[in-house]
Parts: sequence; C-alpha cells; structure tokens
Amino acid sequence: MSHRIFADSTGVTWEVWDVVPGRLLLEARNHRAGTDRRAAQQALPDEGERRRGGDRRATLAPQLRHGWLAFRNGSERRRLAPIPYGWEEASEAELERWCGEAESVAEVRRR
Repeated sequence: MSHRIFADSTGVTWEVWDVVPGRLLLEARNHRAGTDRRAAQQALPDEGERRRGGDRRATLAPQLRHGWLAFRNGSERRRLAPIPYGWEEASEAELERWCGEAESVAEVRRR
C-alpha cells in the first residue's frame, strides 16, 4: 500500500493511500497466522473463494471491487474508484483534483 501526504491549494493537508480489498484480506490472514510478509507473496485467492471461520463479510459495491484511493483530512474522508494509474507519482495538483472528484465517506464506528 502506497501512502502520500499533500497540501491542497487552500493549505489543507490530506493523506491519500490505495486500498485493494483482496490484498487486505491476504495481509489480515497472514497477520493472524503469523506468516512472514516475504513468505506471503503468493497469488491472491480467487474471487469466487468463500471465506470460512470468524471473518466478517463485507459487501462491496461493484465499482470498489478492484480498489480505490482513500483520502483523509482530520475527520473528513473521501473515496475515489477506480485507482488512477500512476497516482503514486502524480503532482499535488492532480491529487487535489482527484480528491475533489472523490465521494465523501461517512465515518465508520467500530464496536
């Protein structure tokens, strides 16, 4: 997961990172199993695979299944899908444009 910090034209600081659902599932499984990250560089599970056990299931909107950029500024969160090609090297102006196009996301409270 790449992560960047940028300031928009009004001086507001934003964090931005990419979120890929299949990669997060694999990393969570490896963390629970104590698997070394270097040993975990295997293929992602098939999309048709059904998880078993105590995993919580989340339903993703079709446009989010291949990932999104997450933007955060203090309490404000936004999401842009799909992930723009080359976003890791994009200018701050381009990041700001994408942030402006991103949808606001309500804060999720954890139990």
